[in-house]
Amino acid sequence: MEGAKAALNNYSDSDVDRFNAMVADYNSRCGSFRYRSGALESARRDVEPYRSQLQAEGRSRFARSPSTRSLSAPAQAPARPAPDATVQAIQRKLNALGYDAGSADGLMGTKTRSAILAFQRDSGLTPDGLPTSSLLQRLSDDRVAAVRESPQVAPPNTSTFVPPSPAIPPPERPPARPDRTAVTDSEQSGMERACDSARLYSGPSAYQSCLAREMASLKSSGGRPDLSRVTSAERNSIERACDSARQYSGPGAYYNCLNREIASLNASRGRPDLSGASPSEQAAIERACDSARQYSGPGAYYNCLNRELSSLNTSRGRPDISRFSAFEQAAIERACDSARQYSGPGAYYNCLNREISSLRSSGGTPDLSGLTSTTSAAIERACESARQYSGPGTYYNCLRRELGKVGYR
Repeated sequence: MEGAKAALNNYSDSDVDRFNAMVADYNSRCGSFRYRSGALESARRDVEPYRSQLQAEGRSRFARSPSTRSLSAPAQAPARPAPDATVQAIQRKLNALGYDAGSADGLMGTKTRSAILAFQRDSGLTPDGLPTSSLLQRLSDDRVAAVRESPQVAPPNTSTFVPPSPAIPPPERPPARPDRTAVTDSEQSGMERACDSARLYSGPSAYQSCLAREMASLKSSGGRPDLSRVTSAERNSIERACDSARQYSGPGAYYNCLNREIASLNASRGRPDLSGASPSEQAAIERACDSARQYSGPGAYYNCLNRELSSLNTSRGRPDISRFSAFEQAAIERACDSARQYSGPGAYYNCLNREISSLRSSGGTPDLSGLTSTTSAAIERACESARQYSGPGTYYNCLRRELGKVGYR
């Protein structure tokens, strides 16, 4: 992608669209990937020997004369096309009306296309984003020309368009017009991004239908909710829970996600006070709710904390297993190790109590001394799985069942 970015013609809509499609494909497959500690550095070391080859392949996607230029040669800067008089006139008209088309340089870029689309939607025209002479005529008619154009012509914009970097969403920009009912630039970008697949791979009808659906979703959402009344940590958690909707769905779906998370937060009882639990119990509760903290909103996280605290309060606390043999203590802990690692302290303590109850009801270890060594070994072998993965009560019960099978009392 670095090679492709260096070789594309930033003044060519088709090149920019193709590169953005590559970015969208990358984000759809890799945007949420998280490396384990140390794995990223290892991956970079593996890729480094092939960097030149991969960059050459990226440049070849946009090479103009592959037969005259080596793929490994540095990409030449794309030539700047000549300004178009119709595009320049349209840009001036749009800027005068408050539609931000960028500098009136006569070059058709994404800002100009976005401004044309916004004007066409507001005027009830078919939003195709094309800088046609009929569009210029519409911009120049008596009703539209009532807004006086500025006699100053902005100098040509020589800066190149830089497509978004992979997995980094474009920054929000302020609304281009003061109209409170207008769609902001970031909302328009979100709708375009949500419908980019339809624009690239489906017909114009499917693309326009997608934009219409996104606009209806945006209007029904009620707009972006106010997050100023929640804490900074809660706001970050809400944004993190809705980040996928923000990146890959339209603004309506994103705002609806924010509203759901706020409602969940309001319906929760807030973050519970864990100070009554011991440090190890607090750590176990946090560990049990870590997934909710990382991937869900604050409401789901607080509800998880409350559930774990309630489970701890209703349990009988950590039972004393010191009076059992070393083998029995180790077997009880081993049987409850999963609950200790992945559940809260209440679930862990309840597991210990169940294993103690099972041990007491089993009657203890049976006497195998009267058996031959072969029979004894066979019984132990049959109960090996229970000895390794279950508590001592289950193991002892298994031994007794096997003794019954050989007629031993």
